[in-house]
Amino acid sequence: MEEPLHYSRPPVIEAIIDLHVAEFTPASTAATILQGMLGARFSDSPEVMLTQPSDSGNVSVAPAQRIEGLRFKSSDGNRTLVAGENGLSYSVRRPYPGWEVLRDETKECWAAYCKAYRPQAVNRIAIRYINLIRVPVSDDNEDGKLEIDLADYFRNGPVISDDLPNIEHAVGFYVQVLINQPDLNSQLLLRQARIGTDDRDTFNVALDIDLFCTAESWSADDDSIWSFLESLRIRKNQVFEASLTSKAKELFR
Repeated sequence: MEEPLHYSRPPVIEAIIDLHVAEFTPASTAATILQGMLGARFSDSPEVMLTQPSDSGNVSVAPAQRIEGLRFKSSDGNRTLVAGENGLSYSVRRPYPGWEVLRDETKECWAAYCKAYRPQAVNRIAIRYINLIRVPVSDDNEDGKLEIDLADYFRNGPVISDDLPNIEHAVGFYVQVLINQPDLNSQLLLRQARIGTDDRDTFNVALDIDLFCTAESWSADDDSIWSFLESLRIRKNQVFEASLTSKAKELFR
């Protein structure tokens, strides 16, 4: 497997760390604690997420709602935190600041989350990287059709019969594969799809790498959460390198 390279213009459009909790005893003022500890990082007021009340069948009693969590967004829209009863999800958008920034900012948010929700155990750890690969295309042929050979850029992709009617008029694709990662006791969900069809200069493909573990459990204060996330990051890099050709990597080196 190729060693990960350094890219001056990484194609990451969103990177996410996700921590789900199994047991928690939230403080009665959990939302207030979160807002107080994280409000300075997220200048916009958080969006309050309420539980969807169940239908009790008693029309004379309005179903009660309660705060399930908060969604914070930075003023520039590049950072999003969703924190609530299910756990914590923290994401950064392009320009991608690097793994160390994503990890350390998630740690800060996790510390605040633990004070507010007092989780006992983490039962899902995940990272997800969504990359946008902009492949240049040519329409210089006589009939004006866009010309691109996906195999020049992607080592994974759809295998399509040449005998399909009108195959030359295909305009998009979506591929998804789920691969066990037994050495990490995890799974890889790899998606690849064309996104957008209006750009005549590039053929835009999303390469979505989602690595997650639900087969283990960690204490909320266990430092091995972060070392395991590091292992998932290394595997994510391996998947990225294995999914693209050298020609594709030249687009953002």
